[in-house]
Amino acid sequence: MNEDPTVVSRVLGGRYRLERPLAFGGVAEVWTATDIVLDRKVAVKLLRAEFAADPLVVERFRREAVAAARLNHPNIVNVFDSVNDHGLEAVIMELVPGRTLRQLLDDEGRLSIADTVHIGIALSDALDAAHRGGLVHRDVKPANVLITPAHRVLLTDFGIATAVGRTDDLTLDNVMVGTAKYLSPEQVLGVPTEPRSDLYSLGIVLHECLTGQVPFDGETDGATALARLQKNVRPVRTLRPGVPRVLDDLISSCLTRSPDGRPASAAAVRDTLVRLEGTVTDDGKVIVSRDPTPSNTPRPDAAAAAEPVGMSTSYGRGATPGRWFVLVGLVVLLGIAGVIAGALLRGPANALPRVVRGSTDTTTTVPEGPPVASTSPEVTLAGGSVVSTTEITTGPNRVTAKGAFDPPPGDGTENPAQLNFLTDNDSATEWTTVCYDNDQMRPKIGVGLVFELVNPSAGNDIEVFSKTNGWAATVYVAPNVGTALADWGEPVSIGSSIPAGSASFSLGNNAGRYVLVWFTHLGRSGTCRLPFQMRVSEVRVVKRAAK
Repeated sequence: MNEDPTVVSRVLGGRYRLERPLAFGGVAEVWTATDIVLDRKVAVKLLRAEFAADPLVVERFRREAVAAARLNHPNIVNVFDSVNDHGLEAVIMELVPGRTLRQLLDDEGRLSIADTVHIGIALSDALDAAHRGGLVHRDVKPANVLITPAHRVLLTDFGIATAVGRTDDLTLDNVMVGTAKYLSPEQVLGVPTEPRSDLYSLGIVLHECLTGQVPFDGETDGATALARLQKNVRPVRTLRPGVPRVLDDLISSCLTRSPDGRPASAAAVRDTLVRLEGTVTDDGKVIVSRDPTPSNTPRPDAAAAAEPVGMSTSYGRGATPGRWFVLVGLVVLLGIAGVIAGALLRGPANALPRVVRGSTDTTTTVPEGPPVASTSPEVTLAGGSVVSTTEITTGPNRVTAKGAFDPPPGDGTENPAQLNFLTDNDSATEWTTVCYDNDQMRPKIGVGLVFELVNPSAGNDIEVFSKTNGWAATVYVAPNVGTALADWGEPVSIGSSIPAGSASFSLGNNAGRYVLVWFTHLGRSGTCRLPFQMRVSEVRVVKRAAK
């Protein structure tokens, strides 16, 4: 680096004494300086002299100070001041010790999975703050990421940021703005950017952290930029098989060409990464912190009591995710269940009280009459797991519990031996999750139960009876069983902070055959070594009450 003798030791604005250069960029250079008023070290970003005569560049440079100064976030470099001193344009910033992510990658080649997750959480949280503040960064790249010796990660350089919805963008029409390797497709095309444009660039940064290479690289900047419009990104796991599938899927989602296909927000990216933080080893296994303590719920017979309820605690062991939903001999099962259910319809049973959330009444009697339960034979699922399924009849509506929905990083099942308790019309027996050390089941995003309806879901509610207090769930209806949560489409009902008792969820007006009750928050349990669990005593489908 060549020091400019006209700059060295100069005091800008009578306050900031320049000391030594730190870095040179395309239009600016960064110096260490001392704020002689507050007696502290700062960083000073100087616009290079050859650009100081360009009013467009000067205005963009000044806007960076204004834009970044109003963001107050631990993962964004603080901007303190801006100065114009006899032709020198300067932005005064927090001086961050350490090095850039670019330097780290150049030295290390690629990073550990845990470090990549840590960096991703910090950057997505910073972007969330910027987006909520009305700014799109538009130049997320390793050179704009600072990492301190204490592993603090900070996003800097909002020099080409734009306010969401602004029309005076200070860029030329159809001109790419940003760094070629990290541009979003919309930046390549010169069309307006949006917050999800930053998620594309973030996906490239995370891809490079894990693989040591960017997904698109050409002989020229133009070729590099255009490649993302012509080629698909190779999944990270094809280059580094140890990467957890959930992380690979997240990066692939960020790198979708259309913004509509990317995660909904930077906060959504952050939340997914938070669930992985602290649970990945360097070979990519995800360790799920769960306690296989069996429930104290009484079992109906000795054979059931002997069935294992423990689960493997690492991703990649135990059941294959999603294997429960491929049933062997489904037609035979439904036929047998129908015969038994028909026979048992003649027997008496006691109706359960119904609590309608949002009503002034705490209990009402279900008008269709008492549910009648029947137990079908054990069913062998794909992968060899044997579980019991139970069919319940409530008036004209019947529902069959098909299994637990536990996609990666779960292992595909959750206490399958207890499924028959969901529809046995006995409030003393329960299906439970295993025990977790946090109420959100991190690093997972939830766990669910899948039910099959004999009659269409339109006009029906599903009722969940639980002794758990403070739980939350989202309900989905679909024509087919999905293997991932995204396969279930948009939710039809959402409930949070639900008290113990019963909760009623509308199944909407579509005619889907399968229902997913997806638990997103657990309540405290008095029977586990770990404090959080979900307990469900009964589930049934009833006709929606007329309004």
